[in-house]
Amino acid sequence: MRRPSTNLTPDERRVIANLLQAKVPKTRVASTLGRNRSTITREVKRNWWLDKDVPQADGYWRMSAQSQAARRRSRRRKFERLPELRAERRREWKAR
Repeated sequence: MRRPSTNLTPDERRVIANLLQAKVPKTRVASTLGRNRSTITREVKRNWWLDKDVPQADGYWRMSAQSQAARRRSRRRKFERLPELRAERRREWKAR
């Protein structure tokens, strides 16, 4: 049985970005959104933008975070759509 969807919404990502820019601690960001602190920490870690050429652009940007999250979700759905691919992947995982 699947868990209910608890993905962050674009509005929540906007709030995260604004509060992080204002140097608000992640604990307070989490309580503002009614989320667990670890959810916010994972979100920021997964979607942190690093640019070697322009280090001033480093940070959490809501639009890039949303597109990265959508890209990860689309990869995950591929296994749901293609049962033979899912079975092959499981065989690989078991062989490890």
